[in-house]
Amino acid sequence: MKIAITTVGTRGYIQPYIARTIATRLRANKPTIIIPHNANQPAWGQRVFELGVCSKPIKKTQLTTDKLASAIHFTLQTNIISNAYKLGQQLRKENGVANAVSIIDNYLKENQ
Repeated sequence: MKIAITTVGTRGYIQPYIARTIATRLRANKPTIIIPHNANQPAWGQRVFELGVCSKPIKKTQLTTDKLASAIHFTLQTNIISNAYKLGQQLRKENGVANAVSIIDNYLKENQ
């Protein structure tokens, strides 16, 4: 079953769990409704929920119109939108690749 990425007005997103896509949505200051479907996706969906930037993840096998409607209402709360904005600002300031290269480079220099 494929679930399309859908905008909720311009205020948020409903999507299957794909880490790259979630990061993109969060960098755009948008709260997200996550539909995890395998492997470690439920755990990461839970983590994003714990950060206060999305509704509780809904497993695709448990997805109903009522659960989706509830998740949309949750996601459109002012505090969730505010948290998503703050996290997006923080994510845009980070340069993960440069940080990783620096950590590896420092490790190699110290352990030669």
